[in-house]
Amino acid sequence: MMANTLETIFGKGNVPQMNERNLSTVNTLVQNGIPLKNDQESLHGQQAIDAVLEDYKDIPPQYMNQLKGIVGKEGYDRDLYLDGSGLITTRVGQTGETVGGSPLDAIVEHEDRAKRSFSSYGDYPPSVQQALIDAAYRGDIVYGGNSTKAGQPQKWTTLANAGKWAEAADEHLDHPEYYKAKGLKKNWKTGEFTKIAVENAGLVSRFEDRATAMRSYGVELAAVPKQVQEVPQQSQGVPPKADTGFLSPVNDFINNLFGGDQSGKPQKEVTERIPKKHKDMLTSFWDAMTGD
Repeated sequence: MMANTLETIFGKGNVPQMNERNLSTVNTLVQNGIPLKNDQESLHGQQAIDAVLEDYKDIPPQYMNQLKGIVGKEGYDRDLYLDGSGLITTRVGQTGETVGGSPLDAIVEHEDRAKRSFSSYGDYPPSVQQALIDAAYRGDIVYGGNSTKAGQPQKWTTLANAGKWAEAADEHLDHPEYYKAKGLKKNWKTGEFTKIAVENAGLVSRFEDRATAMRSYGVELAAVPKQVQEVPQQSQGVPPKADTGFLSPVNDFINNLFGGDQSGKPQKEVTERIPKKHKDMLTSFWDAMTGD
């Protein structure tokens, strides 16, 4: 029954494999009463962005740029379509349980994934945050289900978390789907490439845009001078001088005569303890010496 429905939607010979992801998608669509149909064409670029903003008018301003960035890359389809991996998809690249929500719900969910994967996410510039959300959206943060490392963080994310952005960018591009989009197949043992038919060419700019954002951020960080705070060292055995309170030269002279430096009190207090007649005599003596 379902196979017939899917054949009607996608055409004879195009029935997708009912793997775990596609089963989740279909079940969520049915549970939410979303029609299983493919009557409208997929939109791309600015057309897709305009259509999403027409259908969803309650997008918070703080998510507007993120939404436009993802929609511009993923496209928009009000009905169902098969993506390049044979996954049943709707709206803005939504599969599985995400088909039950709006494009904004999907953006928020994938941003949460990026936040969990990058401890300093909130400190990154918008360009890097957008790149990480896009990576999360496409499933490029953890290894996929067919990998022996399924569910583990991809190597480039570890490099990014360590602040090695240039290395993270290089590692991010060392991806089989990126190479296939350029018509290349990499031998992972020898590192050699062979030419193949191009698959999903649109992924080239998507991967490279992310890598560019990472490299630019790394350059930006490298250009910021490191603040080195030097702590002045005091010479051994010499006690610090007390605040003189901007004493006059004659008061300094009087203070030194009476050992003010060793008194442990501010010099001004030492000077004020001297009787006036003695101070007047010393002042006269000072004037005679200096010619004032």
